[in-house]
Parts: sequence; C-alpha cells; structure tokens
Amino acid sequence: MEEKKTLPNLLETVKGYAKLRGRSLKKISLGMGKSPNYLTQKLKNQNPDILILLELSELLNLNLVEHYTTLLPPALQTTHRERALLIELEQLKKELLTLKAERDKYWEVISK
Repeated sequence: MEEKKTLPNLLETVKGYAKLRGRSLKKISLGMGKSPNYLTQKLKNQNPDILILLELSELLNLNLVEHYTTLLPPALQTTHRERALLIELEQLKKELLTLKAERDKYWEVISK
C-alpha cells in the first residue's frame, strides 16, 4: 500500500525560515505591498496560491514548491530541463562508446 505523503505546516515553515533570515512575516508582507497580516492569513490555508509560494521562495531563497511537487507521480516530477539533460547524457554515452571503439581500432593498428 502506498504511503500517504504529508505536507509540512506552511505557516510554521515560512515563519522559521523568515526568522533565520532576520525577518518577520509582517515585514515580508509589507515588502510585498500587502497588509501586515497578509501572509499569516494566506499561509494558514494548506492549499496556498502558487504565486505566493513562488514569491516567498524568491524572497527567502528557499524552494517552497518542492514539497508539493513530490506529491506528483514520478513521471511528472521531472522537469523539461531534466529530460533534456537525460537525452544529452544518452547521446554522450553513445559518442563515448564510438570513440572507445575507434581508439581500440587505432591501438590494434599501432601495436601490430
């Protein structure tokens, strides 16, 4: 049976990271051009707006979206960039095998 994945308490997580960076939720809310209790109210909801998560991630230099992406099926967790890198890796492996075969062929000629 698949284990149920849980999300951390977003409000407490953001408070903790804000405190580590010497900031309060009130200051961050005001910096976002919102009311002082904006973030406290928005982060109480365990299904926050993605734009808030992205803005907070940037402001706190922290990936707050990662917890949500881990809930996706594995096939959807890879990004476009990761898929492109995997394709490039496979191409480089093929090229390496070709070069090794060519090298071996030259060594045979030289060693005779």
